[in-house]
Amino acid sequence: MALLLEQRGAEFKITEEVVVAAAGNTSSGKEVMALLLEQRGAEFKITKEVVKAAARNRDSGKEVIALLLEQRGTEVKITEEVVKAAAGNRHSGKEVMALLLEQCGAEVKITEEVVKAAAGNWGSGKEVMELLLEQHSAEVKITEEVVKAAAGNRPSGKEVMALLLEQPRGGIVLTPGLVETLAGSFNAQSMALLLEQRGAEVKIMEEVVKAAASNRYNGEKVSRLQ
Repeated sequence: MALLLEQRGAEFKITEEVVVAAAGNTSSGKEVMALLLEQRGAEFKITKEVVKAAARNRDSGKEVIALLLEQRGTEVKITEEVVKAAAGNRHSGKEVMALLLEQCGAEVKITEEVVKAAAGNWGSGKEVMELLLEQHSAEVKITEEVVKAAAGNRPSGKEVMALLLEQPRGGIVLTPGLVETLAGSFNAQSMALLLEQRGAEVKIMEEVVKAAASNRYNGEKVSRLQ
């Protein structure tokens, strides 16, 4: 990039797409972004798409966002989509989210979509959820959609579900529809955890049995649990 800017820079513009690509560069995002800011910074804005690309950058997202906040902080808008991207970042979600909460706390809104993204995060869902519950527990609403997202998280759904079940504020309301969804999901561990901790509330109706029987991934295991 440095060579292009130096030798042929007059031939091209720095469009939003170029800045988004730099923000999402997993190996050298910080370095490329720093170069663009230094040499052509007056030509582009830090749009929400740029910040979102940085938030979901699995390897250098934290460094890119830190750079943007340091040099162009007034332009960095922390929208729901940005926070959602951070919550769903499988490799460095906790680090990116921690940075946003630390430096932009007043702008960070923990919506249902954000919590769903954390619950369904296959790589760092547990760590992101722990951070949200630790720092913004009053805003974390455990809705049916959040529980469904955790149930569908095959690698770490059980750990995420355990965190949700530990919450003291009435927590998860086990509606028939939710139990049916869990029985038909591909995460037998999540169903086992629910039965272990809240079994007295789970009504095994025909729809639940049918859902378990049709479970493509763990039908036999889920059926045994019941």
